[in-house]
Amino acid sequence: MSSPADMLRALKVEGVTQWLQKLELPQAVVDKFKDNSVAGADLATLTDEDLTDELGCTTLQARKIRRALSEWGVGSAPPPAAAASGVSATSAAVPAEPAPSAPPMPAAPAPDAAAAAAAAAAQAQAAGAHQRLSELGSQMQGLEAQAAEAARGAATYGRGSQLLSGATAKLHDAMKALGHTQAVGAFQTGHGLARRAMFGVPGRFQNDFAGNMIELATLRRANSDIQTAANAVHEASGLLGQQMPRVDERALASCRAGLFQNMLFGGAISDVMQMAQVKRSMEMVQGMTAEVQAAAQWASQNAAAHQQREAGMRQQLATMHGEYEALRRQLGA
Repeated sequence: MSSPADMLRALKVEGVTQWLQKLELPQAVVDKFKDNSVAGADLATLTDEDLTDELGCTTLQARKIRRALSEWGVGSAPPPAAAASGVSATSAAVPAEPAPSAPPMPAAPAPDAAAAAAAAAAQAQAAGAHQRLSELGSQMQGLEAQAAEAARGAATYGRGSQLLSGATAKLHDAMKALGHTQAVGAFQTGHGLARRAMFGVPGRFQNDFAGNMIELATLRRANSDIQTAANAVHEASGLLGQQMPRVDERALASCRAGLFQNMLFGGAISDVMQMAQVKRSMEMVQGMTAEVQAAAQWASQNAAAHQQREAGMRQQLATMHGEYEALRRQLGA
């Protein structure tokens, strides 16, 4: 393995130029070496006079070159007087080569090269950390916007689910009331018809003022529940848009306007035509109840999905925020 001195001596003119540039010498000095075709083998033969007179170095620059050469194991050349005094003086100035039997010295990087490599590695690591910090900031900003959107979706579907579930409950209450009214009305009508067939006189339940008032009150409560439910469905439809499962618009409009208007303002409900109207209304409300219940389940499922999506994003944000803060502390930002 070559020694540092051998490596330096093996440099060509371009290699010497690069070596001088690493010493941060002026470009004019570097150009002088290049113009004089100074290679690595020539460096050990240069005297101080060569450096200052021929190559344009100042005394300090010459000293800097000498020190760098010493670090590479290359001694300075003897002055001209010493070279002329004889072979013994020349031999004393040139460092002895290792004995052939001695093991080769391992190559060691120059101190300035090792420091430069360490600085470059640290700089590259810092640049990578800064880039990752910037990437994390952008990703967190985008993820925060998506999480906020998911939260808005959860709130919207949650409100729609609340409205539709409440409407479903109101419609069920109305159906129970209408079922009771229909049963009572049917009994009264049947009893009256039987009395008339048997005795030629109406049954005692016909024209029962107290009974009619109770039934009318029941119809009013059912009508109020149906109107409240229909208005809630209408509000939910405006909130959730066209993607909401369909609810019959004609039935919804009729329920919002109010059912049994002629019966509520016309008195008794025990005749056959009025009972038929109650039956038709019950069938319409029953169909709408099934549609509203399906829409409520759909809204509830969507609200849960948006809540789960937001929770997952918030968890991602927490992890990314921890990495972001760790990088900031590392960089001292």
